[in-house]
Order: sequence, then C-alpha cells, then structure tokens
Amino acid sequence: MESIRNAYLNQSPLRPELASKILGEFKRVKTYETSFLFAVDIVSSLTTTELQLLRLLLDGKSRREICALRHVEMSTVKTQINHILKKFGKKSVEEVTAMISSLNLYDLIYNRRNI
Repeated sequence: MESIRNAYLNQSPLRPELASKILGEFKRVKTYETSFLFAVDIVSSLTTTELQLLRLLLDGKSRREICALRHVEMSTVKTQINHILKKFGKKSVEEVTAMISSLNLYDLIYNRRNI
C-alpha cells in the first residue's frame, strides 16, 4: 500500500544510493551522446585533406612521417593540424585522437568520403 501511495505522490521507492547510481548513469549516457554528436558533426565538416591527415594521426604517424608520405613541408602539416585542433576545440593531437578513439569514431574517419 505504501509503495502505491509513494508512486502516486511521485516519490521514488528506490533507496537513495540506488537512485543516485541510476541518475549518475543517465548523466554519463547523456554526456556521451552529446560528445558523440559533437564529434560526428566536426568529422563531417572536415575537408578531405584534414580527414586524410587525421587518419594518419590515428594510425600513430609522426608529423615527419606524414610529411614524407604526403610529400609536403612540415609547415603545411602543422597548419593543417592547427585547423583540425581549432575545429575540435582541443589543444593537442592526443586530445583529438583520444576523443575519436573513446567515442569509437575510428571507422567513421576511415569510411568518410572513401579516403
């Protein structure tokens, strides 16, 4: 009877510890969804060149290796990396690659525009 009354009064019949854990999980999922959508939006706005560069960075290539593979100067690679960092609002390549990896967007990068 008390459970019915509590439900009618919109009171949680859950213990506070359990209710707190459930709330925490909802917040975590919401944060993940927001981050995921944010990252997908950015990835979809990257140019083909930026996607190719991001793919090489995700593969663990150094700036020097990227220069050799793409036959460009270091200043070009640095400029392109800065554009990527600015779009993601991050300060380092490691932050961007960690974000892509944590959100499992690696395949999206590889399949985007058939690069």
